[in-house]
Amino acid sequence: AKDAARVEAELAKRQSDRRRAAEQQQRERDRATKEEERARRQAETEALRQEAESRTAEIGAHLDELDAVLRRRPVGLERWHSKMERQFASEGPAGLADVIENLLRRSPVPSGCRDRAGAGYAPESAQVLIEVDLPALEIVPPV
Repeated sequence: AKDAARVEAELAKRQSDRRRAAEQQQRERDRATKEEERARRQAETEALRQEAESRTAEIGAHLDELDAVLRRRPVGLERWHSKMERQFASEGPAGLADVIENLLRRSPVPSGCRDRAGAGYAPESAQVLIEVDLPALEIVPPV
């Protein structure tokens, strides 16, 4: 009877040790799973941060380019007035249109914004007609 009780106690102890070992292994698996999930979320967060930085830099470059257009636009257009008068006097409406087209070609614009520009002068109405190709929709910022 004593041997049976001792065997039963030993068996209970082994079962208890196995149960504790299984619980410990489960806790370790849970911990490893949580750590993997944390590392995955951290990697996703880092990827999103890098994408945000990249997009911010891209938008900043677009803003700088647009700002440069505003800052570099032609100043001192009054200097062209006398040239236009001389050209009109010597070559007529076609000469005036040539001066305006030349001025348009010299005007800085972002790449892709203007492929061509033309000008014409109608003396009967005293109006200058300027024809400029507008940029494609993918070039114009959505905002």
